[in-house]
Amino acid sequence: MITMKRTNVIVAVVVLLLTAIGSYNMGKHHDFTSNEVDVIDTILVEDSNYQTRKLVTETLEKIGCQYEIDDDEDKAIRFAYQGEDFIILADDDSYFIGILDPWWYRCEMTKGNLFNVMEVINAANIKENHARACYGIDEEDNEIGVHTISRVLFTSDISDIDLYLRALLDEFFDMHRYVLNEIDKTEPANKTYSQPSVYEV
Repeated sequence: MITMKRTNVIVAVVVLLLTAIGSYNMGKHHDFTSNEVDVIDTILVEDSNYQTRKLVTETLEKIGCQYEIDDDEDKAIRFAYQGEDFIILADDDSYFIGILDPWWYRCEMTKGNLFNVMEVINAANIKENHARACYGIDEEDNEIGVHTISRVLFTSDISDIDLYLRALLDEFFDMHRYVLNEIDKTEPANKTYSQPSVYEV
């Protein structure tokens, strides 16, 4: 039996999904709030046939990306796209996936560099883009690192989902270009663009 409250929640989920899918098809963005994500994923719990991880790996194959799945608890899906190493975190209990591009920029840890990196990241995240930049500190090497992350809707209802994933990944490179251009203006000391094999934030 479906109660009135349950019906209202289902209707809300449908509206949210259609808003996001419609926005994508119109070339626009829809950033979900944490409450919207929780509502959608509440409905997904009862959808035992949905396989987010399988959809991700199938889509990666469509765009010609080979992938590896970690043996750890997160079972992160690692792959390379346009020469950059990415990580996707996907769970069959959620319609949403996390895309990460960790440690793609590094510079020496100084107060001046930290201030400059934080200022650039704050400006970059104002841009209308699914991808968001953040920084981490590698205490062992005394370096600041920049990561790019994104949490997005990923369902089979999205038309041309392979093109959708390509578009999402391309936004990471847009973020790279913006951040690097702005950081180059500040000339931080001892900057590098190496990326370690182990992801850590």
